[in-house]
Amino acid sequence: DACEIKRREIMGLIMQRNQYGRQTTTYVQTSTKARQMLRQYMTDVSKLQQDLTSNSLLITSGEVERRQYMVNALLNKGREMDALMANKVPVPGQAGRKELFGTELANVSVSEGGWNGEETEATQNLTVGEIREQQQKVLREQDRGLEGLSHVLGRQKE
Repeated sequence: DACEIKRREIMGLIMQRNQYGRQTTTYVQTSTKARQMLRQYMTDVSKLQQDLTSNSLLITSGEVERRQYMVNALLNKGREMDALMANKVPVPGQAGRKELFGTELANVSVSEGGWNGEETEATQNLTVGEIREQQQKVLREQDRGLEGLSHVLGRQKE
């Protein structure tokens, strides 16, 4: 759970960092903080792996397998965050303008399109905090669904 909380914090920093220009001090400071947290995250995951290895004789093989799967998932998430930090892959949920608007609107500036032009009635009367809260809830639900799917796939491979 602590690693998952740290992962969410790091992802938040990465998303925040990507809102700034690469040459700004805020971008550099946010990147530095995210990298430090990512190193600590990877250290924590390595410690979990070591603890699992040292305690593997004390717990059932099924439990060892389950925990190993969880550690591997944390390692993969760490690698994904590292790739995001290096800008090797696009940030999930942040498609390019062409994917979002199609070729017709890809070159339209924000001032031409307006900020409130396409806001839905569902979000029109909500504060930014409430919208973010809804987004976090949806992300948590998606994470649970993906974890369930990965468990099913893991069982099918056996």
